[in-house]
Amino acid sequence: MGCDEQLLKRIDGAAEDFNFPGWECGDVNAVVGAMRASGFDSAAGKALVFEVFEYSLQESFIQGVAFCFATFETTKWGGPTDGLRLDVSSADVGGPGLTFGEIKVESNGRAFSVPIEKEDLAKKGYLSDEAASPTAQAVLLKICETIPKEWLFCPDEVLKKEFGMPDDVRRIFVVDEWEHPSYMQLYGDEEMRPSDFPDIRSMVEAVCQGLERPNLTQTPNTSWQQQCEGELIDE
Repeated sequence: MGCDEQLLKRIDGAAEDFNFPGWECGDVNAVVGAMRASGFDSAAGKALVFEVFEYSLQESFIQGVAFCFATFETTKWGGPTDGLRLDVSSADVGGPGLTFGEIKVESNGRAFSVPIEKEDLAKKGYLSDEAASPTAQAVLLKICETIPKEWLFCPDEVLKKEFGMPDDVRRIFVVDEWEHPSYMQLYGDEEMRPSDFPDIRSMVEAVCQGLERPNLTQTPNTSWQQQCEGELIDE
């Protein structure tokens, strides 16, 4: 089995097991704020890593999650990363709760201040005008806007350690904008596969051939504005 076929089979297999990240707007599990895809090359094989920065509805955390699909052995297939993780559970259940003002967060070893102001959040469509306090969704989107992506997502060494990649592995490309399937396209009535999306196939082809730039031809949709704008979650 060739590299392309092997990676696509693992990616589609993960989707069949409900373990491939689809873009979510609070449909079931999460609200996604941003995504990143990275290709890795090693003498032992190839890997494609998808990172998702999300608000988990079930865990009430804003966090990064990564999924690794490789032709070599890894220590795990995916899960939360060691980057930013913020408890946004309400005070009613013993959490810190959310208030307007400034939030201090740390992402991949660097501290950031994130301004959470009602007028700004409402103007950008992150929050309704009637909201009495910020929602976790609004905080997620403001964090994505404030923190540069090189700090929001994981550096090479973190991903290598996270998945137990070979010592000689190197990241050959990073993609922040591409056409990615939504949760409902994958797991709803459409029952599409990740391999049905040309940009996913192009990234697999690029990593297998050791290319530094995938040939992405579709309209990018990996931002909240493109996928979910207007879909606000009341909390």
